[in-house]
Amino acid sequence: MSSFQQWDQLYSYLHPDVQAKYTKEQFIEDRKKAGGIFANVKDYKVDKASIVESWTDKDGTGKTYQNAAEVPFILTFNGDKTLRGTIHLAKTNDGTWRYFWSPIKN
Repeated sequence: MSSFQQWDQLYSYLHPDVQAKYTKEQFIEDRKKAGGIFANVKDYKVDKASIVESWTDKDGTGKTYQNAAEVPFILTFNGDKTLRGTIHLAKTNDGTWRYFWSPIKN
C-alpha cells in the first residue's frame, strides 16, 4: 500500500494507541519521507506469525500488550540489499488486529 501512497488506509490499520499519539498528518509526512525506498523493493517474504505472551512498544506508545503477534519479514531491494524486520500487532477492544508504527528517528 505504501508504494501506492494509500496513506489514509494505512493509518486506519494502525493500533488506536498509536493513532492517539500520532496524527494522520504526522504519519503521512513520515511515510512520504521513507516511502521512496519502497519503490526499490523487488521481492518480499512474510514469515509465519507467532503469538508472544507480552510485547512492549518501546519506540512508540511505551505500553505493554498481552498476547501480541510478531510477524517477521524480509524485503529485498534492487541491488540485492535486504532488510529484515518484525511487525507487531495487538488486538483492539473490538477484537481486530492492528499494527504498530513509530516515526523515523533523525
